[in-house]
Amino acid sequence: MYDYNNIGNLYVTIDLLDSAQYYLDKSKDLCLKLGMEKEATSVIANIASILIKQGSYYKAQSLLNQSLNIAKKFNDLKLIMSSYNILANIQISFLNNADLGLTYNDSALLIAGKLQNAEYLIGIYKVRIEAFQKKKNYKEALKLFHRYEAIKDSFFSLNKNKQ
Repeated sequence: MYDYNNIGNLYVTIDLLDSAQYYLDKSKDLCLKLGMEKEATSVIANIASILIKQGSYYKAQSLLNQSLNIAKKFNDLKLIMSSYNILANIQISFLNNADLGLTYNDSALLIAGKLQNAEYLIGIYKVRIEAFQKKKNYKEALKLFHRYEAIKDSFFSLNKNKQ
């Protein structure tokens, strides 16, 4: 299972997406066959990212919902948050549904707040800003951009001090 996953991820890095999907599908199927649902969630998310690159947004969305349901079953907050934010990005960036995207993004933001991780917040705010730009609510987008920059500056400052 891990070998298939590693081979699939290698193919992703060299942009051979069909081969990557083949091996990741094998890894996912093996995980599910062996009852390793939690391990399957990251593989499913990897397959979804390939589908997004290929423009298959609805298929990617379906897989992310599958991954989200499994993550909820195991209360994996990081994966739940990530799935919500990727679902938000699909809605906002590719399917032009900023309202639904913001609903997903709200869920991701709520979990990120619980996890108190600036790196997660940076990604979530980036998607959130795009949503408000698409809605032509530039005042809110600018307000969020300032918050995004403050979090990003704080995060990079803390990381620089750790070195």
